[in-house]
Amino acid sequence: MKEKVDKELDRLLAEGIIEPVQHSEWATPIVPVLKSDQTVRLCGDYKVTVNQACKPDPYPIPRIEDLYAKLSGGKSFTKIDLRDALLQLPIDEKSKDYTTINTHRGLFRFNRLPFGISSSPGIFQRCIDNLLQNIPMTGGYQDDIIISGQDDTKHMENLTTVLEKLLTAGFLFGEKRGISAMSSPRIQRWAITLSAYSYSFVYTPGKDLGHADAMSRLPLHNAPSSVPTPPETLNLLEFLDSTPVTATVIAAWTNHDPLLSRVRRFTNSGWPSSVNDDSMRQFFSRRNELSSHGGVILWGQRVVVPEQGRVQILELLHEGHPGMVKMKMFSRHYVWWPGMDQEIEGKVKTCDTCQVNGKATPPVNIHPWEYPSGLWQRLHIDYAGHLMGKMYLVIVDAHSKWIDVHVSNSATSAATIQKRQESFAIFGLPKTVVSDNGTCFSSTEFKMFMDKNGIEHIFTPTYHPGSNGLVERSVQTLKEGIKKMNGGIVDSKWSEVDPGNCAEKIVSSICDVHLADGREVRRHMDHMKQRFEAPEHRSEVIPETVTPTRQLDNMQATPTSIPTTQDEVPTTNYGTTVKVTQSSDKSETVILRRSCRAPQAPVRLDL
Repeated sequence: MKEKVDKELDRLLAEGIIEPVQHSEWATPIVPVLKSDQTVRLCGDYKVTVNQACKPDPYPIPRIEDLYAKLSGGKSFTKIDLRDALLQLPIDEKSKDYTTINTHRGLFRFNRLPFGISSSPGIFQRCIDNLLQNIPMTGGYQDDIIISGQDDTKHMENLTTVLEKLLTAGFLFGEKRGISAMSSPRIQRWAITLSAYSYSFVYTPGKDLGHADAMSRLPLHNAPSSVPTPPETLNLLEFLDSTPVTATVIAAWTNHDPLLSRVRRFTNSGWPSSVNDDSMRQFFSRRNELSSHGGVILWGQRVVVPEQGRVQILELLHEGHPGMVKMKMFSRHYVWWPGMDQEIEGKVKTCDTCQVNGKATPPVNIHPWEYPSGLWQRLHIDYAGHLMGKMYLVIVDAHSKWIDVHVSNSATSAATIQKRQESFAIFGLPKTVVSDNGTCFSSTEFKMFMDKNGIEHIFTPTYHPGSNGLVERSVQTLKEGIKKMNGGIVDSKWSEVDPGNCAEKIVSSICDVHLADGREVRRHMDHMKQRFEAPEHRSEVIPETVTPTRQLDNMQATPTSIPTTQDEVPTTNYGTTVKVTQSSDKSETVILRRSCRAPQAPVRLDL
């Protein structure tokens, strides 16, 4: 490198680009840059000296897109390389001292613009742009100038104009570039042969160069309909590297493995009483089962594979895509290493062929929800919609299958809390609420509402609506019922759906409303039975003084005394006149009437 630097210094001195100086206030170390022709370019490391005080030139360097726009529409192109680029611009006398460089031969200062100063690229680009302005289809990028034209005539006119301006400005052209050392020998031989001639390059499309590659370009008179596949392609798999892994290879891998080489040494010479290395503990726990033969570590009859060969062993186990279970079963007859089962699982899970052709995962047995012991203990909720521009909050009691539906314009957390408050004000607070992971149910606002009321909130698994199947089926029932109703507004649609038939029937065919409310729902069909039913009496005890021979409800009644003590009350038919003894000297005769069980809880469909 020193000889190349000396040669470059001599060239710069001979051309007057640099000159020696005895002393200078500025001295910059040099950075030799090796070029493709094996010569060096001397650059100063000005970032530690001049660049700290020099302001960079703000002139923009053109983008490639800008050059493409200037050359758009060109048919042929010429490229000019300016020799030494920056070194062709002289600098004034006051600035020369700032460019002083320090070499092994002393101090030198530049008479031309040197490489390495931060403002040099902008100064040179401005000079080139000013020189080439008003020349059509011409662009310059640092020391490279590209000229084109709409046709050959325009191209030559533009090229002549550029050359005249460059000669007037005193710019030197670069020499012809040599053939790269990385070029193929064929190109190098052609370059040596053509060096004895004066020639120029002319571009011709490949389709017009039939003689250059006659064997593949010249047409055949009788072209075959199909080309047979070469036999070497068919038998390609037979020539692949399929050398089996032998014990010698395993022993060589073990020698280069730092962990297994220690394990083998301990196995041959004895194990210590304890180990602190985590990677060694799996071998320490099996130390009584390990042995060494021919440089290979054995765990029982299984070969301990070093880390270097585990990928290749996995490929052998995975050959033919046998699946995860068979790979593990096969490997347990031959090989072992720590974490082998996990690596086999990862290999199968990342294999597209295994995943596409593997058996589907067997379905998991679904555990049903436990049947609550009472009403309004566990509720299942979900939104139905958008249906006719509305959202429907559906609440289902898990005990009675009772459906409580609320119509809302949106499914926000605030709207959900408002509807839940209305429902809780009527039916009371439940113990548990089950919902999916919708934003209206999983929001912080809804969580605070549930915590404030002491309600346990259970979320169903993501992408598994069957876990909340009770309310999902009710949502489907709601949609089907409303779609079947014709006319009317949305708020009146649900009132047309029979609430007694809207949910599933439970054991003993008891209606949901009857189970939830303790009464049967009166329907339009009940009008046909009214004339056959006896009048319904209120549940009450009416004091009345009667004689023993009085007839009640078309029945002959006989007074019966009913004690008010803890004794067993005798069986008495409804409509019977009885005497209630309150004390030893006072009694009262009353009539027993038919009673109807009072509702245990109100029933509501809030729309």
